Amino acid sequence: MASSVALSHDFPFDPAYGYDAPDALLSVPAPPAPDDFDAFWRERYARARAVDPRPVLGPVEEERDGLRVHGVAFTSVGGVRLGGWLALPAEGPVRYGFVV
Repeated sequence: MASSVALSHDFPFDPAYGYDAPDALLSVPAPPAPDDFDAFWRERYARARAVDPRPVLGPVEEERDGLRVHGVAFTSVGGVRLGGWLALPAEGPVRYGFVV
């Protein structure tokens, strides 16, 4: 299926996988959920909520575009330590939250 929308990129592959972007990509339906889908995720959620996450906010690693980026870490299920980044506004209140 040829793309009617040119997608400019430097990749050695077609990142749209032959689909017209973005409408055709959005029209691909999700596969049916397994029979135990809801129960599985309820159990995972309960296990995660039972963990003491012991969060750690690291020092500012980078500051640009009005943001201060911190490294963060926390404990997950099974004692696994996970990490990521937290971007906070350099000035003013926090208005949005997201996980990277």
